[in-house]
Amino acid sequence: MTTFQVVHLGITKTVQKVRQRFYWVNLQSDVTDWIKSCPICCARKNPPRKNRAEMENIRVGEPLERVAMDITGPFPITKFKNRYVLVLMDYFTKWVEAYPIPDMGSCTVARYFCKEFISRFGVPRIFLSDQGPCFEARLFQQLCDLFGIHKTRTSSYHPMTDGLVEKMNHTLKNVIASYIDEGQTDWDEWLPFALMAIRSSVQETTGMTPNKLMFGREINIPLTLLHEPLPSSPPSHIEYIGKLQDNINKAYDIVRGHMKTQQKRQKVNYDLKQSGKPYKENDLVWLFTPRKKKGLSPKLQKFWVGPYRIVKKLSDANYMIQLEGSLAKRIVHYNRLKIYVTPHPDRTLVKKPIISPPQRPFLQDEGSETEDMSNDESGNEEGVFDQQPQTPPSIPGRRRRLPPRRFRDYVFY
Repeated sequence: MTTFQVVHLGITKTVQKVRQRFYWVNLQSDVTDWIKSCPICCARKNPPRKNRAEMENIRVGEPLERVAMDITGPFPITKFKNRYVLVLMDYFTKWVEAYPIPDMGSCTVARYFCKEFISRFGVPRIFLSDQGPCFEARLFQQLCDLFGIHKTRTSSYHPMTDGLVEKMNHTLKNVIASYIDEGQTDWDEWLPFALMAIRSSVQETTGMTPNKLMFGREINIPLTLLHEPLPSSPPSHIEYIGKLQDNINKAYDIVRGHMKTQQKRQKVNYDLKQSGKPYKENDLVWLFTPRKKKGLSPKLQKFWVGPYRIVKKLSDANYMIQLEGSLAKRIVHYNRLKIYVTPHPDRTLVKKPIISPPQRPFLQDEGSETEDMSNDESGNEEGVFDQQPQTPPSIPGRRRRLPPRRFRDYVFY
């Protein structure tokens, strides 16, 4: 069959097309193996069910133990020349900071990180970001080395690793979109008020507000001033500090237990959709790379690249792979991989042995019948319908397998 008759359809349609003209033993399994190893189909089509690794929770126990950073945008340019938002979030207290910035340069990001965040809250122990150019620049790496920050990164094309900040980006956009004008040029003026509302709201994972965990108290909002009068006899400084310390310690203990329970619940719900088998070293895989190329339509691109070889299994979710014929190695997430099926050397649609169906002699006239009989008696060659398949001498007693009765009218090649 020509390429235009098959056009790289699925297994079911291809098997039906082949059965219209051909038959052999194990036809469906041969066609299935052939399609699973087709490089064009594998580079374009997604598997019926994508791989999904189990959830790995990020455990923290104190404020600023792990801080994540991300950039969202672009937005319409405001009168202050801002176009992007730099978002930072603490994993323990869920405290969020967002700064409007004009560009995504490494100098701009490093300046806001030092002057706005570190100068007010201190140095975090672990820093998490994606593999954006501004975060992977040498300047930012030197900044982390200077402050003694352990810099970590997400795997490429897997934003779920930094899901806390990604979800906060979505929340900030929803809040800001509710108050900006029709021209959308004043979004940076509403950003501080959106942060105030988020910080004073109870977070589901911790069960407390970020203000309570970061400051040890709730901030005064207009509603508080209207309904709660000021105390007539304020406590002394020593009493206030002691009470504040006790409240913070109790709050941290409650949050640790609440976070452990919530993470366990989230993991159970997420792992219900876990699929796929783990890979071993030296296994060949395809890598999903949704990289758009200039001048090409992403709807017609092939996003699966390979074959890659599994070099090392770092965890249940991360693997180190290497492209065949290349020396470069990279770390990717399990969800971006699918198995690479190599063609079986003994199963090809071209070199398959042919099985001929039993044929019946046609009715002939007396002249042709006499001529055939004389040819048979001469002994020069056997009659066409007297030929019987010979059993190979190396396999004595091998049975001859005939096609089903419904295929007797087919033409076999």
